[in-house]
Amino acid sequence: MPLEPKITAARAGSRDRAAKICDPLGHRRDRFSYKRALPLLCALAAACAPDRPPAAPTPSPIPAEQLVETSSERPLAVPGARPAPPGSAGEAAPPAAASGPGLSRSRLIAAVIAQNPDVEARRQALRAARARRAQVSALDDPELSYSFAPMSIASERFGQTVELSQRLPWPGKRGNLGRSAESEADAAQADVRAAELELALEASLAFDDYWLVDRQLEVNVHHRHLLSDFERTAESVLKVGAGSLQDPLQARVELARLEADEVNLGAARAVAIAELNSLLHRPSGEPLPAPLSSERAIFEPPPPEATLVREALGASPELRALAARARAAEASGDYARREYYPDLTLMVSYSTMYMPEDRLMIGASTPLPLQRGRRGAAVEEFDARALELRSESARLADRLRARVRVARERVLAGLKIVKLHDQRLVPAANAQVSTARTELAAGRTSFVAVLDAERSLRDVELSRWAAIAELNQWRARLDRAAGRVAFAGAR
Repeated sequence: MPLEPKITAARAGSRDRAAKICDPLGHRRDRFSYKRALPLLCALAAACAPDRPPAAPTPSPIPAEQLVETSSERPLAVPGARPAPPGSAGEAAPPAAASGPGLSRSRLIAAVIAQNPDVEARRQALRAARARRAQVSALDDPELSYSFAPMSIASERFGQTVELSQRLPWPGKRGNLGRSAESEADAAQADVRAAELELALEASLAFDDYWLVDRQLEVNVHHRHLLSDFERTAESVLKVGAGSLQDPLQARVELARLEADEVNLGAARAVAIAELNSLLHRPSGEPLPAPLSSERAIFEPPPPEATLVREALGASPELRALAARARAAEASGDYARREYYPDLTLMVSYSTMYMPEDRLMIGASTPLPLQRGRRGAAVEEFDARALELRSESARLADRLRARVRVARERVLAGLKIVKLHDQRLVPAANAQVSTARTELAAGRTSFVAVLDAERSLRDVELSRWAAIAELNQWRARLDRAAGRVAFAGAR
């Protein structure tokens, strides 16, 4: 047998053995197919890609019909007021009857909390804060590195190295970061509650403005009918040769003033509707039903001040948010103290560049925490932040005590003012009008005195409705100071 074929076969076997060494998987290089590896790499990349969360649905505007409620209570009528005579053709009709369906305060507040984007923004901030804990408390991803010696590709020993490492933080660091993130989530949840309470207060105050305008329109319509009656009386007296030509003219002047007041009240009503629609996240020009004129338990005295203060300090979302942020700062300070201790990175590697008994390597690395000034400044920063938040919490507690006291005193004063109107002012003004009309029929007084009595009655009635609206607004502020939704359970 010739020698050349044997030498060629030996060289081919040597190349085959070199191919096995060059391939880290132990296969021949000529069997490796990139067409087979590409789908595998694509599938791995697709599996690692994060899922896109579905977008939060945008709430659709609540129809006005869902804000309407039928009152089961007797309307808040003016004490001693006479029913208005039927309106003549072409005159403005009074607002919706108080005993019929009308805009409900409680349903309005619930709709504002559900629809307003401010609350939704706080809820998304809470969602983001809750998702942060899993990020900061988890270990870092392990690192895989691969390197090779390009000059050894053509040699019999292909030099390549595979290394796997994992960073392990000092014990307690991840726990501190997790507690800090959890406290920040608690603060975000308190912010959601604070936004709900603020919107409930704003909606209740806007409802009272709307309610007051409708009551003022009712008073205006009633006194227009009353002045029309006075005008007819003055013309009847003038026909029999008594009275003065000035009397019906004076009545017409007062009627014109009431018409001007009605125009201003109509504009104020449109403004109140626009404000409510803004809170409901609706177009400002959308119509709203007339508000219910009946209110539940508005004349009950508030609880004692000590009870309200205790409730306010325990339920205030602002205090809870400050306390949670102080806990987050304290946890961050503990983390900064543990930054004085080094983290540890464990490594394992395999290299074909060494002898078989030296190819597997196990090791560890750690940073040297020499920058103590930076770490000390971080500890001081978080400690100062925690003390700042604790001081703000004490200051807010003092303000809450003052708010509860002020709101409660204003509610008590409002109760006395409404009681004074009901028991003395309104009955006296009605009696004054009746007496003036009787004396005018007997010729013992002038028509100007009748008009003065009517104007005084109108002012007293308007003052009474304003006092009730202000009382409701201070009750809503008292509920807010106590950490409650304004008029919870009331209409």
